[in-house]
Amino acid sequence: MRQRLGVEVLDMGVVRDDPAQARYNGVKNLELRAGIRNLFDRDPPYSNAGGNTSFQGNYNASYGDPQGRFYYAGLNYKFF
Repeated sequence: MRQRLGVEVLDMGVVRDDPAQARYNGVKNLELRAGIRNLFDRDPPYSNAGGNTSFQGNYNASYGDPQGRFYYAGLNYKFF
């Protein structure tokens, strides 16, 4: 920690979630997509909230998602 104007400030450094996504449009009117959020399964930075109820499990949700790696997929089809 460091101090700025008499207040201790935590230096978070670089926070990344490393997403990866792919899309396929090879079939008429069909779009397929899949991806991974937090590809390398990094934990968000630790936060000692000190009684602030918006922080859960010692993580600040505005800096990262504590659920870890997340897979998703979807499709869109247009009927004409």
